[in-house]
Amino acid sequence: MCTFPSSELNTINAFLAQGVLENNVYVPNPSKRVCETIQGAFSGAHVTQETIGELLATTQHQYDVVFLDYMCTAQGNTTTKPSRDVQQLFSRKLIKTPGIIATTFCKRNSQENQQERLMFETAMASGYRLMPLWSQVYQPAMVVTAYLVRETVGFTIEMEAFPQLTRKRNAQSYWLR
Repeated sequence: MCTFPSSELNTINAFLAQGVLENNVYVPNPSKRVCETIQGAFSGAHVTQETIGELLATTQHQYDVVFLDYMCTAQGNTTTKPSRDVQQLFSRKLIKTPGIIATTFCKRNSQENQQERLMFETAMASGYRLMPLWSQVYQPAMVVTAYLVRETVGFTIEMEAFPQLTRKRNAQSYWLR
């Protein structure tokens, strides 16, 4: 599992509560302070002081689960480039199949479905297909989405059939259909 957590350690704690072993956790984070905090709390985790992009550019490891906790739009910002990272993840075949990829993106000031389009188109270009598992909105503009990743062996799809978001009644969850 590869994750990009904050200093609150919520992501790692959630995965460990589900049975993921510390030695299967890989955590890139550019903050020295955050890396020291994570390493102090989880001595078995693989913690590196770098961005997710830097890790994905050099790693030879394949991951079963990847959580990209961007907290920005799909366009990125001065320090983070999600489109580059996602392209490296898929083109370098760094996720096993079947596998899981989850993302957190900010939808504020972004075009509708920008994040979903980035994920689906980038996966397809590298021979993968994504099946949305769940999506949840929090903090008005943040959305976490999880996908099942499979290879596209013998599978083709037209991007015109791009999934639309639909809101479940009386809930803060969104499902891709």
